[in-house]
Amino acid sequence: KRKDMGEEEGEAALRWIGAGFLLAPYAFFVLPYAGYYFEEFYHGEDFLELTKFRRQWVPILASLIILAPCIILLVSEDLHSTAVVWKTFAVYAWILLPMLVTMWRPLAKFPLDSIDVLTVALIIVPIIVNFYTFVLPDVQVKIKDGWPRISMLQITAINVGLVVFVGVRPLHDLGYNLDFGVRDIPRVTFGFILAAGMTLAIGYGTGNIDGWSYVPVAEGVGKYFVYLALVSLPQELLFRGVIQNLLHARFDSSVEVAKYTKFWADHLPGQPQAVGLSELDPMIPGMKPKAARDTEKKGLDSDRKLPEVKEETDPENPPEDEHDDKHEHDHENHKKIAEAFNVPAKYQTYDQAHAAWFDRNPLCWLWIPTLRDWVAVALGAAIYAVALTDHTKWGEGNAETFGYIICLGFACGYTWRLTSKVTASAIVNSLILFIGLNVLNVDISLSLRWNKSCSSCVP
Repeated sequence: KRKDMGEEEGEAALRWIGAGFLLAPYAFFVLPYAGYYFEEFYHGEDFLELTKFRRQWVPILASLIILAPCIILLVSEDLHSTAVVWKTFAVYAWILLPMLVTMWRPLAKFPLDSIDVLTVALIIVPIIVNFYTFVLPDVQVKIKDGWPRISMLQITAINVGLVVFVGVRPLHDLGYNLDFGVRDIPRVTFGFILAAGMTLAIGYGTGNIDGWSYVPVAEGVGKYFVYLALVSLPQELLFRGVIQNLLHARFDSSVEVAKYTKFWADHLPGQPQAVGLSELDPMIPGMKPKAARDTEKKGLDSDRKLPEVKEETDPENPPEDEHDDKHEHDHENHKKIAEAFNVPAKYQTYDQAHAAWFDRNPLCWLWIPTLRDWVAVALGAAIYAVALTDHTKWGEGNAETFGYIICLGFACGYTWRLTSKVTASAIVNSLILFIGLNVLNVDISLSLRWNKSCSSCVP
């Protein structure tokens, strides 16, 4: 009996060690500049040959680091079984495949291309399908009765997603950080009000809400932060930081390409001048003014006087001051063109890209200024609802669940788009889930459920 008790204590200690290592990469990337340095290390640069390269061994090493806590958890569940080897092989294949696919992706591809779609599907689809069929082993560590559990598969999916979409194929504006500004406070507040208003309307309209329960303050605070870390933040990283982010990036890229091609087509010699762009002619290095291009088109028999020719200088050895002025002038010209055509810098946030709109007045802080962004928010919410709804219970009130989730997804997508932070949208998500499930006692069934009973759940 003592031996059995000792084994149980040893397995419990092993599970908590595995859970601690499982959460380590998840916590690492939220540190300031952690993602930036990881990306810079993976994307190397040879300054002698002026070429860039990728250290492809880095994702392989990261996959082994992510696998290590999974092995500890699998061993703690089934210490004396050879099935652990096959379970480990299946989990590692799932971890490694998205990284290999992304490593082969050319850097110049458009966002949300076929490789991006395949990468996202390889990460998310297995954990959704696992809700229905248990295709992958999942060890869920119990924290306390009624609290969300630590799911090995869900946290591993987040770790893989962070390695892929922060370092290997970095996504702009993911916002996995704690750097909140003054404008973020009213945006998060309004996002919560928007989500609460829509979900309460559905709840009271369908009769799913008929009272509320009291939650002790100390227990409620602890439980809320567990919801935030283990439920809402993983969901927001996958569905807002990755999927909705790619939708916005695709729409923005299409608009930028249209602007770029139209601009240069309008400014090629022999093409009509675009209305409203004539003031940009002098900014473009090497571009002749419109008047000079019109003169050339009239031919050599033009009766206009030719401009006086200035004294020639050696083009290979220009005066030093002229050389410096030219480069400074070119730099300013490129900067003005970028500003005029709203070309965002690599790390420019959504707030900075639309600074002219948001600087008008505080009410503009709460409105998304472009229609394409509203479309991406709606599409992201629809994908979120389809993925999380338990489709085996449509006849048992899950139509209402779909309504809850799509409204919550829309409010969280709105919050993420304005703040450029998944941590901000996760606050809205966790508040709604915590209040709905624990205070208002709304019964919903989600495919990414954190307390679902399974054969691999351990106390």
